[in-house]
Amino acid sequence: MSSSPRLTDLQFRLEYYALRAVIAVVRSIPLETATAISAKTWATLAPIINPKRHQRALENLKIAFPDKPETELNAIRRKHWENLGRVMAETMQIDRITADPSRMTIKPAAMFDRYKHKLGSAVGVSLHMGNWELAIWPLAYSGANPAAIYRSVTNPYVDQYLRDQRKDLYPAGLFGRG
Repeated sequence: MSSSPRLTDLQFRLEYYALRAVIAVVRSIPLETATAISAKTWATLAPIINPKRHQRALENLKIAFPDKPETELNAIRRKHWENLGRVMAETMQIDRITADPSRMTIKPAAMFDRYKHKLGSAVGVSLHMGNWELAIWPLAYSGANPAAIYRSVTNPYVDQYLRDQRKDLYPAGLFGRG
């Protein structure tokens, strides 16, 4: 094995252990506190860490909302980063969220109850809005056997960890795409 694959593997392992350390901290505090801290952290650091994506978000908002003033677009962009921060913290505690059905409300619940034992093959699509990780939960909770296609993470250790965390939401499998 050459030094380059070894260094890459070392980098991946260090990233994985750093992620697990962050997850341990996030899981050690209440969900509401963790999401609030993560939202503020993302809103503060994301524009600094990834200015190109931050600028692209503003450009896309200008296309979507040409009549809105830039101050309002910047406020929307900040909310975008806050939402990603909340989703990150929630994803790190997703098993706790799904273990407590009282945390979520299924609307319309009657539809899921009615088709609970009649669900066959279906295709579902969700927005990247709120916590998209939980969009499948009503189907899984209703006894369906959902599967999903997702964008694989480059780091194989992180990717496997994230797949393992989501396995209860996707009992039929989670299939990565490049």
